[in-house]
Amino acid sequence: MAAGQLAVSLDGLRAIADATFRLTFSFTKSDSKLNSEIRAVANEIQDIAGLLHQLSLLASGLEENEDQISNVNAAPPPLISCHRSLEQLGGSLRRRTNRSNDDGCEQKRCADVKWPFTRAWTTDLLDELSEHKKTISEGLNAKSIEDLLQVLSKGKSVATIRDEDWVSEAFTDFLQSSGYFQGIYMVLNTFLRVREESYIMIQDRYKNLSTQSRFFQEEEFENWLGKGGSHFLFTAPLGGGRTAFTGALARETFRRRRARTVVVPIYSELLGTCRWASDTGLLGTIVAQIARQNQGAFKVLRRYCRDLSGKPRWATNGATMAGLEVVLWQMSTFFEHVLVIVDCSRARKPDTMPTIASLIKTSKQSAPNFSLAVVYQDLETIREPLGDLVTHWDITPSVATLQAFAATEVERRVRTGALRFERGAMKDAAIRKLSVGGDHM
Repeated sequence: MAAGQLAVSLDGLRAIADATFRLTFSFTKSDSKLNSEIRAVANEIQDIAGLLHQLSLLASGLEENEDQISNVNAAPPPLISCHRSLEQLGGSLRRRTNRSNDDGCEQKRCADVKWPFTRAWTTDLLDELSEHKKTISEGLNAKSIEDLLQVLSKGKSVATIRDEDWVSEAFTDFLQSSGYFQGIYMVLNTFLRVREESYIMIQDRYKNLSTQSRFFQEEEFENWLGKGGSHFLFTAPLGGGRTAFTGALARETFRRRRARTVVVPIYSELLGTCRWASDTGLLGTIVAQIARQNQGAFKVLRRYCRDLSGKPRWATNGATMAGLEVVLWQMSTFFEHVLVIVDCSRARKPDTMPTIASLIKTSKQSAPNFSLAVVYQDLETIREPLGDLVTHWDITPSVATLQAFAATEVERRVRTGALRFERGAMKDAAIRKLSVGGDHM
């Protein structure tokens, strides 16, 4: 990254900090019990704005060599994280202010508008801003652009997933950033092979499919969560609970993931019986889902999208497997760990297995922090391309587990109105039979 490029990035971030400070400070004029916290946030942002201004001047004065370019063509992760924090805060304040203006409160806006966050959220934001200020303060002691980038690149960032049930995982703060709203979907939709509402809908349904598996208590699962290069093939015959296991695997991975980890579940049923029209469709969906989690990763994909301009547009708008793999490995540098779950439980034929095998082989050298899990039918045809690249797990549940799952499903469907019995006693008898077995009826 050139010194001038870094200085421009810092100066733009300082402008965001100034605007956010002005919006935040206006909230202290309202009659609120949170005045002290709001003022503390405003002061913290003002301190950051001053530090960013000094840092931008420092960057512009250090080593004015335009030929000196790093292989990372995006802002350092701490600056990206700081940008996201300020943009999220400013966007929330603007939305609250706009709603008040729409209600006819123009003359008494400051008196009527309330701080839109809880005390706990404000405290967490203060802690986060303090960490950013500490990092930026360390950067001011840099003697060269190399030193400055080294200080600012110590940490890596990923958007926080706030929904504990991971239903809203696709809606990250990065997506809601007003500065990127118009351009981001044009880039993502070039590669993403799924509609937003379909993705959320299927995750909402999968979270209700509870299942028990000893895999989640094994050391292998902890290795999957904490170590790169851990790859799995999960198989079960028809009716063996693959769909329920996929939901549980995604849910447990999101819930127990480590810090600075991106989780990407890919579901086979979103485009019918086979989710991907081509191998580039599969890989394009993976990179698009990763890009939406981090601004640096998104810039890598946007640059590749621009490189495709003017080229023949078939498959994924002219994208190639080789090009998408390069993009994927570049994106992985913005995270400590990349976890991809490929659900092929409803695919009719294993056309994607050679592609998955290629990804696993290449990742050993290109992205050691990359891990992949595949859920598929127990077919010999998929074991040949994967071979020893993956650890195989048979997830076929016991009869007792299947009966308990069926009883839970009956209860859930009756509760939601999807299943009806003429008499309540029939429902109770069906659930009891599934729970304790037919001999106890």
